[in-house]
Parts: sequence; structure tokens; C-alpha cells
Amino acid sequence: QEHFGDIKTGEARTLRVKNTLDEPVHISWEGRDNGMLDAGATFGLNTFEFHRFKAHTHSYKNKAFAEFTVQSKPHDQFWTIKAPRVHMVHTGEDEEAEEL
Repeated sequence: QEHFGDIKTGEARTLRVKNTLDEPVHISWEGRDNGMLDAGATFGLNTFEFHRFKAHTHSYKNKAFAEFTVQSKPHDQFWTIKAPRVHMVHTGEDEEAEEL
């Protein structure tokens, strides 16, 4: 039986993923759970060109705040997951943080 991450879309690549958030991040591939990465942790995986991974907080079913598509070059790739950018929205009375 083939695992989802083993589905070949191109040439084999390696990907190292680093979580710079102060909370765990859930990784998904094609909408499927691909594991959790603790705060500050790094892990490596074997993958293929054009595979797209997404990062989520709390659950892989939540809206993704970051994504990474494996490219043709270089062979060994690195994805640093950073906190979502937040900007201030001026409403006239109160200011609210809004995710971009």
C-alpha cells in the first residue's frame, strides 16, 4: 500500500522544516495530516518536486497560515515556518489586529 507522501510528482527531494513559532504547528499535505512540529523544532522528510505542504495552528483542519511548494532546485530544501503577519486596522475607535 502506497503512503500519500510517497506519491511521485517529479524527482525525489529532501525537505527540512523548522517551526519558529512558540507553539506547535500542524503540517498537512494535500489536505491530509502530515504530523505536528513542536515549537522551535526542526524535522526532515523525503518528498518530491511540486509537493505542497501547509502549516496550521491547533489542527491540520484549520485554515493554513503558511505553505511551501517543493521546487526542482536545489535538491535539499528548507522551509522556515514563521508566525502569520498581523497588521493593525484603524477603525476610528478601537484598533484591531487582523490576520493577513
